[in-house]
Amino acid sequence: MKTVILGAGNFGQYVAETLSLDGHSVTLVDTNQDKLQLAAQKMDVATKLGAASDWKLLHELMQEAPELLLALTDNDEVNLVACSIAKSFGNLKSVARIQEMHHLGNFPVDIKRLFHVDHIVVPDLLVANKLIKITSNECFSNESFFHDKAFMRTVTIPENWKNSGKTLKELCSSSRRFIVALIRRKEKNAFDDTVIFPHGKDVLLSGDELTLIGDAHLQDDILQLLGEAHDLPSSVVIMGATLTGVLLAKELYRKGVNVR
Repeated sequence: MKTVILGAGNFGQYVAETLSLDGHSVTLVDTNQDKLQLAAQKMDVATKLGAASDWKLLHELMQEAPELLLALTDNDEVNLVACSIAKSFGNLKSVARIQEMHHLGNFPVDIKRLFHVDHIVVPDLLVANKLIKITSNECFSNESFFHDKAFMRTVTIPENWKNSGKTLKELCSSSRRFIVALIRRKEKNAFDDTVIFPHGKDVLLSGDELTLIGDAHLQDDILQLLGEAHDLPSSVVIMGATLTGVLLAKELYRKGVNVR
């Protein structure tokens, strides 16, 4: 896959090296010649000197028909504008790195739609969410979508679960806005697990592995349904008021943790 990466900082170089090692064709763009030379010495990528928001440079790059544009500079506005310009020159997928959280709101302007960005990535938010999982001792898979408005989570029903044997219709009332998308059941004396795409009449048993999809704010309801709870600390000290630190502090405070 042909990929253009705008920004040869630590983040851009890491992504460029990862894609290059996977066999993708990568062109790395930056205004700093020294960074580009260093990148060319370390990895198999093409380099281009220039500004990410230079429409002439982007037009030249689009002549090579790349399939993916990653705008990963340290400037949110430059990343958004670069995606918009590139989209006007070619049919490709665009990804913008964002650091300012106010760019993620849908009111009064939908940033993604205005600048024709296919995906917005907030690395600090991803790190903060990972730290939340570590802090709360979550041991199951948990993915977020639509800026944490929806989730997909995999959990295992604990042993001696009091609701074992009940149907989904009995357990999941209409007020709960999440669905059980998949049940993986370990069968005794069977070589392979049984995979069930459930309906209301299907039952849940202790040991079943469930894949759940729904509104993010209902995740605590799911844990209550399974008889589990987050093991959050009562107080946390965060060293460093970076964006990651601030996002982590907000989420811990929302969960009732005393944060310093």
